Amino acid sequence: MKKLLLTFLISLTFACSKKNNNEVNAISITIKKDESINLNPIGNPIIVTLKNDSNKISPIWIMSCDYNKNFITDNKDIDFPAIECDKNIPKLYNLKPLEEKEIKLYVISSIGLSKQKFKIGFLMNKEFSTIEKYQNEISNKENIKIIWSNQLSI
Repeated sequence: MKKLLLTFLISLTFACSKKNNNEVNAISITIKKDESINLNPIGNPIIVTLKNDSNKISPIWIMSCDYNKNFITDNKDIDFPAIECDKNIPKLYNLKPLEEKEIKLYVISSIGLSKQKFKIGFLMNKEFSTIEKYQNEISNKENIKIIWSNQLSI
């Protein structure tokens, strides 16, 4: 009887301690053209909206200006321009349930191409306790989950 009770308690402990992957990464991403700017020498302006679709606070890390560390495109002819930045550091945003974070990005396309369709992927990381751990993980691309946006044409 003691063995049965002990086995039950151990099983219960492991079952309760396991995180649900859907809860950990309950972030959605949408993109749209930034209609407030018609033409910009940097590239085509778009607005990326990250939304916490869960009922818990969801921590996300975003670099202050080197967005290539956080975002990718699914089209090899669409990329993010290099933007000079004096202090590129990761910033932690704790998105509350249903809270949104808007980020203005610029994308560039290969010269001479007609309208291009693309999606943007957000490189979602697990929760980190320090900036150093975040930077190591994002550089190694380990444990990265890509969350894809809707499709857009530029």
